[in-house]
Amino acid sequence: MFSFAFLDMARRFFGFNKATKKFEASVKEETGQWVLKEFDSLSEFYEAVGKDLHGCDLLDYDFNGVDISQFDLDGAKVTSDFQKANGTYDASFFDSVISLLPEGKSNESAIVPDYQKALVDPSRTVDSFFIHSILYITDIHLDQKIRARFIDSCNEFEVRRYLDTIIDNFKQDSREYSCYDPYVLIGGDVSSNINISRMFFEELSHVFSPQNIIYILGNHELWATHNSGRTTYKQVVKEYHQMARELNITLLENELLIVKSGRQVYSCKNVLKATNEDVIEEADKASLIVLGGIGFAPNNMSYNASKGQYGRTIRDLEEERKLSAEFELFYLKLRSSISHMNVIILSHMPLCDWSDTDYCARWYYISGHNHQNYLEINEHRNVFADNQIGYADRPIHLKKFDYFRAYDLFFCYKDGIYEITPQQYRDFYRNLGLFMQYNRASNLWMLKRSGYYMFFLKNEMGQLFLMNGGAINCLECSDLQYYYDLIPSFASKTDAVFSKYNGAIKDISKVVKAIGGSGKIHGCIVDIDFFNHIYLNPNDGSITPYYATDIVNKLVYPSVHSLLQAQRSDLLPGYYAQEDSEDDETNYYPILFDDRNDKPIKYVDTDIYEYSRKIMKFQYLTENHIIRTWDSRLVDGSISILDCLYLLSGGKRA
Repeated sequence: MFSFAFLDMARRFFGFNKATKKFEASVKEETGQWVLKEFDSLSEFYEAVGKDLHGCDLLDYDFNGVDISQFDLDGAKVTSDFQKANGTYDASFFDSVISLLPEGKSNESAIVPDYQKALVDPSRTVDSFFIHSILYITDIHLDQKIRARFIDSCNEFEVRRYLDTIIDNFKQDSREYSCYDPYVLIGGDVSSNINISRMFFEELSHVFSPQNIIYILGNHELWATHNSGRTTYKQVVKEYHQMARELNITLLENELLIVKSGRQVYSCKNVLKATNEDVIEEADKASLIVLGGIGFAPNNMSYNASKGQYGRTIRDLEEERKLSAEFELFYLKLRSSISHMNVIILSHMPLCDWSDTDYCARWYYISGHNHQNYLEINEHRNVFADNQIGYADRPIHLKKFDYFRAYDLFFCYKDGIYEITPQQYRDFYRNLGLFMQYNRASNLWMLKRSGYYMFFLKNEMGQLFLMNGGAINCLECSDLQYYYDLIPSFASKTDAVFSKYNGAIKDISKVVKAIGGSGKIHGCIVDIDFFNHIYLNPNDGSITPYYATDIVNKLVYPSVHSLLQAQRSDLLPGYYAQEDSEDDETNYYPILFDDRNDKPIKYVDTDIYEYSRKIMKFQYLTENHIIRTWDSRLVDGSISILDCLYLLSGGKRA
């Protein structure tokens, strides 16, 4: 997390400390060092700051018994009540900002529990270089919250003090999520008054890097209450773009942000006239891709322009349809060109309000507007509409997910046989977020067919070796065409072999995540945390919960419950909640809720890791479409599904 605290230290944090009931000031000592000192009286503090109280925080000081004529309070942060009592209150700020704020009517649901989710496939060993922390929030509606606090009067100092409490929450959220230099995405409806929005983003930029703050407008920004007369959509967008440039944050309104070595924003017009190949080339190797905009709501018959959703700015449903169509065309252009890449769709309105198309499975959708908090993460869609704050006076916090910025380096290659360089091979794995070390200098052969990949090394004698990451596997046949022809058959039969097992281990992973554990999958093992795990036997479907300090020293427990009781009692409330749940989506594997509590047994054999490594080879095929092992018996039918699983688990068949 990037902080600008010291840039404003001399004024921002100096003044009266309500907790200690003392004044605080930074004093320069003879050594040249600045030291924070405390003072009992305003007079002492006044002398320490050189009789300049400009910017000093006195909002919590009551001035009882103080002759204020002895002090120059110009620029000091004091309350509007104090100003009114001493004849210095200027009502112009309240009149121009607060009195014009609209009142909101709530149609919102109860807010969902706090949620933290890393959208990285748990079966992968992911390079952290390919993960961005995304903090997000929508529909803060500062207008209504400010109205509730300042009914009769206020000044800018008091409003900023309130905004500081919100930003302090955000700072704490970032710390609790262990974020390093996160992106902060704000999904519209911050305020209908640009002056309040400016103050909010100024305060936000003191805590987070401005370059990482990405903002879109909501329908309430288009109300433009800071303008006394009617304004247009283009005028409002122009004003907010100017504000964003001055604050060095990114505003997207029907625009695409691509982050590589720098930030580049592309307009709808420029992207639509580009070829798909041009879009792919521009997005190639991007660390972040965000399409942002209001989206609009012509598909929503209850809340659209004809119902006053945009105040005085857009009243015509036909105008709304045109604006929405532009955003949808932009969206469809990206769908047709970079659907294989990970893209964030940041729209104020949900997808169904502005398009009849379905979600892109790889993409991340952040939306708000309707105040109906909703979260859905599965193999079909990733929808984050679960942090809409709404009009009610409730705690305001950020939520988080991890943006996995991997992509398929060879996506645009047609099916065929290719010679590739070692660097291309390394980049292929790295760009998928998969760890792999390959140090050979020889070129490789890549086979691509029906979305599946095989990689081979050929020696000087013409012998082929199948690449298993950085290792090589011997093969009986050295004909590339043989493997190319059989890829579809091998892939489909392998999928058939492992589909049931993969489904089972993913179910276990989901339960572990639901109770608060890691849920990471590697081979036959699901991690609860670094020391605690669940092994799923591929032969009979039994589970083995165990605690391990290393691959040799393990304690095997009779049940998940007994393991948690002994090693992770903090996860028991979540475990009990899932055990009692009637929701099939979170209670899919009843065997996990066995309550046996016998003593654990020491187990030093390392066989489970051997079997797990074998299974992991096939998981690369089912999860990443990379064939890293070959058994011709799966193709010719000489081995059954049961035989394959049994042999992989270490058993022997007659």
